[in-house]
Amino acid sequence: MLAALALGACAASEGGDVDGPVTVYVSLPLTGPRAPHGMDAADGARLALDQAGGKAGTLEVEASFLDDAQGVAWDPVAVGANARSAAQDSSAVAYIGELDSEPTSASVPITNDAGIVQISPTAGAVDLTRPVEGVADSPDRYQPSGTPTFARIVPADDVVAAASEAWRSELGGAEVVIDFGEGRPGAEHAVAAELAPERLPDRRFVELFHDRFDRDPGPFAAYGYEAMAFALQAIGAANTNSDQFRTEVRDGVIGGERRESELGPYSITDEGDSTVCMVQRYLVRRALRRPLDAPCPPS
Repeated sequence: MLAALALGACAASEGGDVDGPVTVYVSLPLTGPRAPHGMDAADGARLALDQAGGKAGTLEVEASFLDDAQGVAWDPVAVGANARSAAQDSSAVAYIGELDSEPTSASVPITNDAGIVQISPTAGAVDLTRPVEGVADSPDRYQPSGTPTFARIVPADDVVAAASEAWRSELGGAEVVIDFGEGRPGAEHAVAAELAPERLPDRRFVELFHDRFDRDPGPFAAYGYEAMAFALQAIGAANTNSDQFRTEVRDGVIGGERRESELGPYSITDEGDSTVCMVQRYLVRRALRRPLDAPCPPS
């Protein structure tokens, strides 16, 4: 079922104590060509919430899982509707999504204007967090409130590109392509922003995921898990007596850190970038991708 699981009744957006339940919106492609990755990320988020017992600190937390694709790669109408649903829900305290950069660029201005922190598991576009030549008014165009509220878990695209170039140099100039999870890479060597599950620093994740969903996770699952886990950490640390609860949750993510995680210790910069820098290398033979090591690119 793609409908929202629940909508809380507290007023997290303004005024008074926050009693809960509070709501984390999760907007990902649950249908269409990106659905396998979207479902992996969504189930990773479910696993994180399950392991937390549906709570962050003393607050009950509910999740609203929404499809942003409607049978295609991503649907602009669905993305806008999902973000507006969160913006108009007084119980909403965090928004996880979207999976890819283009739909994320459509939802971030909406959640930002509402003061809701948005965490994308895997959207790597640099202009979402930093100025980019050729992209007008980046990243200000995504921040109508004037304050950053977007964070990503994966390394940004420029980090992945640097990792690709570093491996190409190691290989004596052989072609290395970036794998966005859209089918077989078109070269013998490929890199991806998402770690292969068997290369995660915490090897227990694969077992935990399999036990919960009776299937092995794909590369996007751990990043959905971390997006939810970071949101829960920030919610749990926020002052429930504050009339700036959403702001405190945002401050717990932007500039925050995860000292223990499925990806090892990492933090989010003041701009919203992740300090996760491991980039997965693959050797591609026929239809098979064999994961190799996942080094960070040279500084």
